[in-house]
Amino acid sequence: MNFILLGPPGSGKGTQGEYLEKITGAVRLSTGDLLRDEISRQTEVGKKIQHLIEAGKFATDDIIISLVESRIKELVDSGFILDGFPRNLKQAEWLNSVLEKLSVHIDHVLNFEVSEEVVVERISSRYFCATCKATYNKMFHNPQKEGVCDVCGSHEFLVRSDDKPDVVRGRFADYNSKTLPLVDYYRGLGVLYNIDASGDIKEIRKKIDFLVSKSR
Repeated sequence: MNFILLGPPGSGKGTQGEYLEKITGAVRLSTGDLLRDEISRQTEVGKKIQHLIEAGKFATDDIIISLVESRIKELVDSGFILDGFPRNLKQAEWLNSVLEKLSVHIDHVLNFEVSEEVVVERISSRYFCATCKATYNKMFHNPQKEGVCDVCGSHEFLVRSDDKPDVVRGRFADYNSKTLPLVDYYRGLGVLYNIDASGDIKEIRKKIDFLVSKSR
C-alpha cells in the first residue's frame, strides 16, 4: 500500500508514520531524511543542498522531486509512505503524473488534524540532551530520573531555537498557506482520511489500524 501523510509540525505524523511502516511493511520516505542522506554521502546533489542550507535557503522543488522520484521507482513493489512530501499543489500535481507513468496509485492520504494551540504546546515542550542529543518532551516523555539524561547521564539540556512559541506559530501559518490546500486536492481524488491528532497516541493508532485492516 502507498500512503501520504499530511499534518502541521507537531501533529505526530512522523511518529505515526513509523508505526504505519511497521504494520504495513511499506517504506517511510521522509524528505528531511533523504536530504540529510545526500549531504552525509557528499553526493553532487548533497553538496548543492548543503550550499543552499548554509546560505539560509531551502532545497528547491526540482531537487526534492528528483530524490523522491528516484526512491519511489525503487519501492513500486514494497509500497511507500511519503512524510513531508508533497508540500504544495505543484509538488502534488507532479507526483500524480509520476505515479500515473509508473501505474502506481496512492491508497490513502492521512490528514492529521490538530489545532495551533496544541501544536505550540507540544513543540515548545520539547528539549534535548546537550551531550548526546537524546530528545524529550515535558508533556509526555521526560527522563526516568529528573534532570538526568537516560542515555548518557548528562545533566545539561537545551531547547532548539526554532521550537520557541513564536517560531512555531510562524511554521504553523506557513503550513496553512502552502500545504493545507492539499487537503481539498486529495479529498477531490477520494483518498483523504482525516484523523484527530490531538488525542492519545494509542487512540490514533487504533484509527490507523482500522483503516489498514479495511484496506487489505
